[in-house]
Amino acid sequence: MNPTNHRKFQRVNLNAPISILMNEQPKIIARSFDFSEGGVYVILEEEQSNLLNIGNIVRVQFQGLNYTPPIMTAEVVRKDTLGCGLLLIDTYKLGEAPDEVLQ
Repeated sequence: MNPTNHRKFQRVNLNAPISILMNEQPKIIARSFDFSEGGVYVILEEEQSNLLNIGNIVRVQFQGLNYTPPIMTAEVVRKDTLGCGLLLIDTYKLGEAPDEVLQ
């Protein structure tokens, strides 16, 4: 194992539309780059990246699928020139998300 790789979960390449919601901010529609059981890396435009800061808690949901995907609560844990890394905190299936997650 590479000593600089601290990942706990295997990543898979996943280029899919994803919505990012944060209180009092406009919805961000971006593209995922890779996805794992523990998180997702999202490609962002510069204007979109400026709306997110490390430590922000966001809600994310994949788009364009043939079913309603779960809503995931995540924390912005890394930013770079291409996008940001989101650590998944909770996942809610349709009808299970508390009201504060849906707002």
